[in-house]
Amino acid sequence: MNRPTAFQKGHKKVGGFHKGSKHTEASKQVLRDKASKRRAEMLGNWKGGGLPWNKLQALDRDNYTCQICGLNDREVMEVDHIVPKAKAPELFNSLENLMTLCANCHRRKTNRDVAELNRLRAQKYA
Repeated sequence: MNRPTAFQKGHKKVGGFHKGSKHTEASKQVLRDKASKRRAEMLGNWKGGGLPWNKLQALDRDNYTCQICGLNDREVMEVDHIVPKAKAPELFNSLENLMTLCANCHRRKTNRDVAELNRLRAQKYA
């Protein structure tokens, strides 16, 4: 005599996993909101992840091409602030202050920027 188990009664087995009822869009949104609040509590500065729209616009504007060496490779392109955020925080979200760079040029430019900021700080406190 075969007695149906709990999984045989109402659940379908899909790809080795038991599949129950699906969430409605409203319940999915509630779960997303709860997860977002948990992330915000754990990571105080978390803004929701993803690439901000202005960085995507800068990549599109520059056609995914490094503005220093001319390399065109979508997978290695990064977006950098022309004027560092430490120097001009008010230009943080400005599209005009963003440029597309490959990883090597970005590293070199960042090292120059950091060296310049350190020099300026040393002069300020000397």
